[in-house]
Amino acid sequence: MSIEVRLVDVVKTFDTTFALDSINLSVEKGELFFLLGPSGCGKTTCLRTIAGFYQPDSGELLFGDQLMNNIPPHKRNTGMVFQNYALWPHMTVAENIEYGLSLRKEDKSLRREKVLSALQTIQMEDYIDRPINKLSGGEQQRVALARALVIEPDVLLLDEPLSNMDAKLRLEMRNEIKRIHSQSNITAVYVTHDQSEALSMADRMAVMKDGKIIQVGTPRHVYCFPSNTFVANFIGETNFVCGSVESHGTANTVINSEIGMLSSHVENSFQRGEKVSCSIRPEAIHVGGPLHQGVVNQFEAKVTGIIYLGRIEECHLLVNDSIPLKATRYKPGDHDTRVGEHLTCFIASEDVILLPPDM
Repeated sequence: MSIEVRLVDVVKTFDTTFALDSINLSVEKGELFFLLGPSGCGKTTCLRTIAGFYQPDSGELLFGDQLMNNIPPHKRNTGMVFQNYALWPHMTVAENIEYGLSLRKEDKSLRREKVLSALQTIQMEDYIDRPINKLSGGEQQRVALARALVIEPDVLLLDEPLSNMDAKLRLEMRNEIKRIHSQSNITAVYVTHDQSEALSMADRMAVMKDGKIIQVGTPRHVYCFPSNTFVANFIGETNFVCGSVESHGTANTVINSEIGMLSSHVENSFQRGEKVSCSIRPEAIHVGGPLHQGVVNQFEAKVTGIIYLGRIEECHLLVNDSIPLKATRYKPGDHDTRVGEHLTCFIASEDVILLPPDM
């Protein structure tokens, strides 16, 4: 049965450093929730606090309505999947999966039944007696996941479980973890610094920085509507263009920017004269086409570089001989763009996100 996990004003310090600075967070029942941020942001400390490896200095950790602050790790009924798998090399696949059940002194026949069920979940029934050191990295990670799930934990915790894998295997395991989570319907908290993992897998995510939660939301919402320049820059790639608000209406804001007049249809609270940073994703810049006089969100740029990546092409642009921008095209074969060429660029008003400038 899945449960809700809540952190209420949780503080954790190491010496004088705030690893967790008044964290308030709610992970819903059955949710695959991601903690995302750069190294040192507090995401792993948060996960280890939920697991019971760290105790909060203040605040409350709750599983459902039960206060967990002083409950030791082995009594929290959490399953943990580590970055390095942490499997017993001298045991078989079945013995590794069964290990937690043995510690709980469950009946042998029931243990066997649960191990078989776990093997079915990870689609590795034929590997039951295989030695761990005969498995690939992806197979070992699936066994580690089965070992965590077989004890029927209230909460599944995953600490950067794919970071040791090559790019192709990571993609395969993303789908596997999504499938297994969907099948088990367990509350899961997943730590990563990989934005693409979080965007492709999470039900919701929390972006962290310096021990604080900066923004919580679905991947689509966080990507499309970042709360500040840190989130916009950390989640995917973006271009920042400085400017000030020229006019502000109910449905449209006009910005006098360093690349020309820009219009934004995205709701915001900025007033006339305020400084802003315009976040514009590379895929939002449409390169090529005719120049239309008097049209906002249109500018001319010089192509300074082209990087061909197969299904996409990155165009490095320079506006007014001083403002660098990056544009992404998904059909690179459609245009024969050359370095040094001057092109007209256009941005839709719904793709201009206004944010407070860097502090």
